Amino acid sequence: MNSIRSAHSSRSASSIRDGTDNQEPSEQPASFGLRLEKAPFELEHLHDYQPWGHHPIHLHDTLGEGDRYRVIHKLGNGGYANVWLCRDMQAATTGRYVAVKVLVADVPLDNCGELGSYEMLKDREGIESVKELICLLLDHFQVEGPNGTHICLVYPLLGPEVSLGVLSTSQDPDRILRNICHAVVRAVSFLHNHELCHGDLKPNNILHHVQNLDGLSEEKVIQILGEPVRNPVLKLDLLSHDEPSVPQYLVYPVKWEKVSTKYISPNPCLIDFGESFMESKPPKHLGTPGPYRAPELILENSISRAVEDSSNHMTDDDEYLIAMVEALGILPEPWWSSTWKDRKTFWKDDPDENGRAVSPRQSESIPVEHVRSNVHPAFAHIARSLREKLAPGVWYIDAPRECIHREIPNQEADIFADLLGTLLKFSPQKRVSAASVLEHEWFAL
Repeated sequence: MNSIRSAHSSRSASSIRDGTDNQEPSEQPASFGLRLEKAPFELEHLHDYQPWGHHPIHLHDTLGEGDRYRVIHKLGNGGYANVWLCRDMQAATTGRYVAVKVLVADVPLDNCGELGSYEMLKDREGIESVKELICLLLDHFQVEGPNGTHICLVYPLLGPEVSLGVLSTSQDPDRILRNICHAVVRAVSFLHNHELCHGDLKPNNILHHVQNLDGLSEEKVIQILGEPVRNPVLKLDLLSHDEPSVPQYLVYPVKWEKVSTKYISPNPCLIDFGESFMESKPPKHLGTPGPYRAPELILENSISRAVEDSSNHMTDDDEYLIAMVEALGILPEPWWSSTWKDRKTFWKDDPDENGRAVSPRQSESIPVEHVRSNVHPAFAHIARSLREKLAPGVWYIDAPRECIHREIPNQEADIFADLLGTLLKFSPQKRVSAASVLEHEWFAL
């Protein structure tokens, strides 16, 4: 797992204190008075190395019983955990590589969502048929350190998020994307068939498998992935420190965009089950970020499996709802009249003669600058239906390197708009199931 940019990632160690001890650390964190030599971007926060926080780890450290896992690089970081690329020294061949996710000490063993999810999944009938699609735990253990006791979760090594690199080097990128979508729907369908909900379904949690790395030496793997870059942690006088709770340096994660696609499989895997839940026992709150929340989650905080059948991409609640109304029409009652508090700011009460929402401005649509488009700015327009939204084609943007524009043939656009329409119904009860989506004709194109 190279990415932990989920709802967990924004939580600091002090914000998820176990209910049995909700006191803040009484002493000033050891990281106070320390600084990084280089820019802190793409790194965990230094102040998260404190009691209840991150475990200080250095390259070539070993973790697990019998020093089983040897740290050789970093895969990801955040406020909830750091993820390390490790060599499994006890594998049948010592050239086996895994991802070890080391949680902050704030997470107790009996309240670890990922462990609980694994227990729910591991013995499910048919799990073998989707084990390449769902990232299942290989091992887990705890490690004691200066900041507390940390849960360590061992997963198969995975690569980057669905990436432009794979698309740009493929002879048929559209087929790759269609296969990725089909695989993800298969994984979600399996979960739903067993009354499980992922709870955090978004592109960040869909990673590529890696290939051709197991069996290689550490030196060769580092040559392929790039030498780990260290950012020294120094005292304010720029001298080295001796605080045991803070590492001597932080490590920048692998830059997958610089790794040859020879080592990145087009096959996807669904990760991060920390927010998952049984459908019969939905949580009071779900940590799904705003851009991926279904409308009922925004307007009513109503949680069910249907929230995973609805997705879009906006930056805040109003902007997201505006875009939905533009493309899908007015919201059902009582959402339209009363639940969406700011609706009258953007839309008149009554639709036009075509049943479309009307802006209180002279124009019938929200100005372009108020609505983010999922197409390149050169093609930005206000779409009043899903079919119109697909008309300019799709841009795959991987700033700052490049972008790829793909036209969508008219026939495919009609079929794809139909598929999206079945998933983006306002009413959760009217959305089709993941199992039904698998049979849609778009996947057969």
